[in-house]
Amino acid sequence: SPDGREIVFSGQAINNHGEGESLLYIIDTQGGNLRVIPNVTYYMQPAWSPDGEKIAYVQNEGNDLLNIMTINTDGSNLQQLTSSGGSGPAWSPDGRKIAFGSTRDGKKNIYAMNADGSNQTRLTSNDRDNHSPCWSPDGRMITYSSKDNINVYSALEVMNADGSNPFKII
Repeated sequence: SPDGREIVFSGQAINNHGEGESLLYIIDTQGGNLRVIPNVTYYMQPAWSPDGEKIAYVQNEGNDLLNIMTINTDGSNLQQLTSSGGSGPAWSPDGRKIAFGSTRDGKKNIYAMNADGSNQTRLTSNDRDNHSPCWSPDGRMITYSSKDNINVYSALEVMNADGSNPFKII
């Protein structure tokens, strides 16, 4: 959590039928006060909002369709932000935007959207698979990983938050 007191993570619980069910948990950093965030199943990659009020995560909709969702930490106000795929949500430092990866246009590219899901904009347009966006502390830049066409070479790249001026770091 932004205040350093809690950790959000995904895990599987076994139900009465012996089947695994993915759940979202919050636990304090001392290992106590474990709680399940209600109304969330089949999810992964949780990320705290900078104000600590919301969590963005990836919901598995089945058939390999993954979408970005947000929910308040108490389980209220569940919202689906994407409908054509998304993974690896990363909040901007001011909490107004979320960067994410998506294969909606073929290759995996980095996109950004407003925190309410509006204004989804493609930021990368190269011939590589781009994933794992991360905002700079001042919100002006986004780093991401990219792989070439045969998924052998992985690089770390950076661009302005609007997608302009991309360049490879390593």
